Amino acid sequence: MKILPVIKYFAIVSVFVVSVQDLYAQSVKSGKYTKTIVKDINYGAHIDNVGMLSSQDHYRSGPESFAHDAEGNIYICDTVNRSIKVYSPVANSFFSIPLEDVVEANDVALDRHGNIYVHDDRQGKLFQYSKYGILQSTILVDLKGMTSKGELHIVHDNVYIKNRSLQEDILVGRIDSGLLKEVLQKDSPAIRNIGIHSLSGKRYLVSLQRMKKGEITVLNSDGSLMKTIDLPLKGLVSILFLQEDIRGNFYIQAERLESNKIILEVHKYSSSGGHDDIIPILDNDYRSFVIKLVSIDEQGKIYQFVPKTEKGQVIIRSPE
Repeated sequence: MKILPVIKYFAIVSVFVVSVQDLYAQSVKSGKYTKTIVKDINYGAHIDNVGMLSSQDHYRSGPESFAHDAEGNIYICDTVNRSIKVYSPVANSFFSIPLEDVVEANDVALDRHGNIYVHDDRQGKLFQYSKYGILQSTILVDLKGMTSKGELHIVHDNVYIKNRSLQEDILVGRIDSGLLKEVLQKDSPAIRNIGIHSLSGKRYLVSLQRMKKGEITVLNSDGSLMKTIDLPLKGLVSILFLQEDIRGNFYIQAERLESNKIILEVHKYSSSGGHDDIIPILDNDYRSFVIKLVSIDEQGKIYQFVPKTEKGQVIIRSPE
């Protein structure tokens, strides 16, 4: 391998069902979103590059995840070069956080104070760095038995990793007075909190009837059912809850098969469950493994890091 030289039991409150005809009739594909930032990232071993490995059988391995802060800066897991690379979306400013030689960056997240969290899945450890790249804390993370590990994400002062197969958040750490700490047995919830946590306190579950439709279940903070939403899409092969924005709108990632190609889309819903928009993500590249395809910020912007063949690319789409 070489571095490329160029780099069940809910109280029912309401049910919301949308037909496939209404879904597309009421939505304007990409009409409400435009690309506002496109930034190229070269591959290589230089400090401002990200590493990409390639083998003779065309297997590629590179950045597995990314995150962003309130200013729109992009934090890329440089798994190959064992670092976190921070790029400004509009300027040439750049910052590199070197990781210890033993740390393999598989996923990254930020808290509200700007601290950086790096998950090393191989070692089963979570590292907390300050915004300046100083190691603050290290805890063990036990994910044995999880068959479909999802993204690392932080809601308030709780650090979760998504269990996609069971549609639940695994609490792996707590932030106490700014410092990452292990979850003690007494802090573990007595009842499993199924669903993915959000900023508003609601929890979201998604389920898939392959090639036909998805279903989104919205739970109140007490676990009671708030609403269910059908997402009927021909050729649907995956569905994932992304995040809420600051207004309570929520975003669903969907992948569907069309003419033997995978089509990636983001579906935007209002806080009341109305379908507002379908945003095609046409720049995706499936030639290397990544944990995260797209991410949403609190303003509803859509972030993407695409590991293309010759270079990486940061793309930010903003609502008009």
